[in-house]
Amino acid sequence: MQELLIEGLSLAAFTSDKTCTIDHFSEAFSKISGFPKRYSPFTIRNYEDNFDQAKILNVIERARKKNSPGRKAAASK
Repeated sequence: MQELLIEGLSLAAFTSDKTCTIDHFSEAFSKISGFPKRYSPFTIRNYEDNFDQAKILNVIERARKKNSPGRKAAASK
């Protein structure tokens, strides 16, 4: 959750936007999870009712491991 907050605020800070918006957090969720922007808790009504939290966390964890620097270094050896 902290990672999402930091990423969303960073996206707002690096643009000319004066305010951090839902769009920044939706983009941050997309970057972290690998899901399209339109599939985020910020864009889908009743998100918790429509998605299995365990499956989403599993997808996020797999994306995080796939994109981790340690894995890339090991794969290039």
